[in-house]
Amino acid sequence: MPSEDAAFEDVHDFIDDYGKALVGGDGDAIADFWDVPALVVGKEGVIAVDDRNEVRGFFASAAAQYRAYGITDTDGEVIVVTRVGDRIVEVEVRWAMLDADGNERGAERSTYTLRKDDEGQLRIRMVVSHPVEGGPPELRGH
Repeated sequence: MPSEDAAFEDVHDFIDDYGKALVGGDGDAIADFWDVPALVVGKEGVIAVDDRNEVRGFFASAAAQYRAYGITDTDGEVIVVTRVGDRIVEVEVRWAMLDADGNERGAERSTYTLRKDDEGQLRIRMVVSHPVEGGPPELRGH
């Protein structure tokens, strides 16, 4: 079994790589971070994600919406990591919304439940969305 430090680094690497995929807006790349079935919980409701095509579709439209408001990059800051077992970890992340000049225009927080699949790869199984901090009003519903 890997040390706690090694497992913790896996989480940071996962979040860094996921952030790059989000900025790229490539639905296929983003979907690779997810396992289904999955669950998304937010103030607008609860969404059961049964198919990776749902992940692709959602993030393709979300990336376009962020770009329309001048958000071109993000920086994921891991706030809290809670190990639930040898295959499950919860991680709270603050995603800074950055414009083309690198200025923060708001932030989102999400708590992810990640589970290692049978090949040992972390995958998103559940996301709880927290309220958006600042940013364009149109993005505050996410």
